[in-house]
Amino acid sequence: DDQLHVGDIPAPKLMNAIQKCGVPEGEAVLALVDFTVMKNGNDALLVTNTGLRVHHSSGDFDQPQFIPNADLASHQIEKHGWWQIRLGGTRITASGGPDRQIVIDFLNAIRAGLL
Repeated sequence: DDQLHVGDIPAPKLMNAIQKCGVPEGEAVLALVDFTVMKNGNDALLVTNTGLRVHHSSGDFDQPQFIPNADLASHQIEKHGWWQIRLGGTRITASGGPDRQIVIDFLNAIRAGLL
């Protein structure tokens, strides 16, 4: 799938996502879920070595969100409303990307690796 990348992430898409999601220098990006129709990574969920970093320009939050690994490991992941995924008290807008169930299954697989 060109919207879900693990490992070999195209450089332009990765650089856009790192900038938009506010990834600090030295934090390793392990995977990317692209929520853009143009497939440019401007709206994305990044899996890093410290947690999830999320940006979605049409979401409910104008600033990037950070979900630490501890929260990912301890909260249920589920569909919320028409376009969102809820992880505990955090809502992730997932419009424009892969089917939400694919993203939820992916996040659950990551979470299983953290436990």
